[in-house]
Amino acid sequence: MYNLSWDKFVELVKDTYCPQHEVEKVETDFLTLVMKDLDCRSYVTSFNSMSRLVPYLVTPEPKRIARFIGGLAPEIKGNVKASKPTSYRSVVDLSLSLTLDVIRSKSKKTTEDGKRKREDGQSHQSNKKKKGNSSQEGEKGHIKTNCPKNTKKPDEAKKTNARVFQMNAREAVNDDKVITGADKSFVDHKFSKLLNLPIKTLDIKYEVELADGILETASTLLDGCFISIKNHSIPLSLLPMKLAGFDVVLGMD
Repeated sequence: MYNLSWDKFVELVKDTYCPQHEVEKVETDFLTLVMKDLDCRSYVTSFNSMSRLVPYLVTPEPKRIARFIGGLAPEIKGNVKASKPTSYRSVVDLSLSLTLDVIRSKSKKTTEDGKRKREDGQSHQSNKKKKGNSSQEGEKGHIKTNCPKNTKKPDEAKKTNARVFQMNAREAVNDDKVITGADKSFVDHKFSKLLNLPIKTLDIKYEVELADGILETASTLLDGCFISIKNHSIPLSLLPMKLAGFDVVLGMD
């Protein structure tokens, strides 16, 4: 036993614990190993682990480099091969760096595409709004709001309709299609108390239709508010009501 060489010992271990069919399976798995989902680190780890079991498939060094490049993702394989790396360490470092660049580039493109879709959606809604405004005329000679057929009953004169699409903050952030809001500006009851501003009672009442179809009435006004954008302050009038997930909803008008 003491006179047994290391190579002979390894050979005896393989003969005992590594049947030929298992060795062939490891060889096949190694030769078909490829990078998945641009996860270069996992590919390097698997490559190093499996190559230790089949060292004769990665010897000498150029053979190891060629096998490693062969399993790289198409997005970086060409650039790595064109660099003609001379060592395994250098080909690994270059592959990790190029993969990171590709991931960043795809992430930037996804962000820009999402921004472009939102801008296109806003433009579409703006065109719809303009088109809707052009349909305000009633019969010839009348504006819709002044048309005799559109006259409100006495008990309806003090009631105006407004619409507010109410959703929680998580839904609003995750939905790229959310580009609309209320015709008026609203403030949550709890938040309005923190502002400590006088509340006026209105001569008219607003019926606010929530997204779930429930109607709420807003008959008071929180005046004297301002919204600041850089060095500009814009006066703001807010209708206090119950808002879920928001403190203030600014009207699109």
